[in-house]
Amino acid sequence: NDNSSRFGKYIELQFGAEDASAFRQRLVGARIRTYLLEKVRVAHQLDGERSFHIFYQAIAGSAAASLADGGQELDLSAFQGRVPTDFAYLRRSSGLGLEHADDNTDFEATLAAMRTVGFSAAEVQDVLRAVAAVLYLGNVKFAAPPKNSEGFA
Repeated sequence: NDNSSRFGKYIELQFGAEDASAFRQRLVGARIRTYLLEKVRVAHQLDGERSFHIFYQAIAGSAAASLADGGQELDLSAFQGRVPTDFAYLRRSSGLGLEHADDNTDFEATLAAMRTVGFSAAEVQDVLRAVAAVLYLGNVKFAAPPKNSEGFA
């Protein structure tokens, strides 16, 4: 249901130059994009649904031999050699793969989009570190000390 409060929308404006030498841009099109807002989707998914695509994309993209962003090599070591089921947040999903998508190709498109909107290579790296941190924090297990009246094991 695209009208549900769990979705957000933004308008992508597309510009083109009036002529090849002009610096003035002219609006030539627009597209409405729908995206998912649910923070809870990080930790819990409904049957048949995945968590956020960037998690799967980064894991798939880390298998690429060399991934450069803006001429700098990206450090994807946090994802290399991993599969989605290595992470507790992703193990809960029964839909790890999508028939109509290639996570590696989509990861490259995500990186290109980040460059297009002005992310520096360092900022892209910071975002990917944050993505990795979220996945690894999901693997942390807490245990209440014995005889703790406030904790739940």
